[in-house]
Amino acid sequence: MENWKQHPIGGEIRPEVWGCVFDSPSCAPEGQAFADCVNETHATWLMDTGMFRETAAKPRYQRAIEQVGRMGYEFHLAAAKVDAAELQETRVSVKVENRGVAPFYHKGWKVQLGLIDPVQGEVIEQWPTSWRLTGIQPGEGPTTWSTTLNLKAIAAGDYVVALSVPSNIKGGVSLRFANQTQDNDAKDWVSIGSLRIQP
Repeated sequence: MENWKQHPIGGEIRPEVWGCVFDSPSCAPEGQAFADCVNETHATWLMDTGMFRETAAKPRYQRAIEQVGRMGYEFHLAAAKVDAAELQETRVSVKVENRGVAPFYHKGWKVQLGLIDPVQGEVIEQWPTSWRLTGIQPGEGPTTWSTTLNLKAIAAGDYVVALSVPSNIKGGVSLRFANQTQDNDAKDWVSIGSLRIQP
């Protein structure tokens, strides 16, 4: 019953409810609504070949997008703090929670911090971290990450501090956080605070 915490769960929607499982009302048997099954199995993926046999009506397609979006992980930055720059360094702390139904399984994706020039929208510096998404289980309290950034090579000015988890797959898509500040200041980065470096 706890296997989903270490290994991804997936499968196939039964052929007799392909497509119509997302109708309103759903054709799924009682007690087997899509959302209920996802919550119970902690599924990360489910195949529904019948959804695309014909062009789905817009309401069905929209419900499918919304319900499928509940599978797997959903990381949200619950809080973040960027200390004022002192002695050419700053302390950054982040609280991240998983609001999904399953964890993130791959250990190779690495979290990095960066400084963004808010005028140009360019990432001017990046720092690797030891932070990992694996092990952050849904339904548990937030995980706290913190580190100190060396600012010796950074010119004076106002910056946005941001966080990114780039894909470790060639041509892959970076992980996105369920925060409104995702991509606000630079693509693939979620903004977490501001930082002023004095001359």
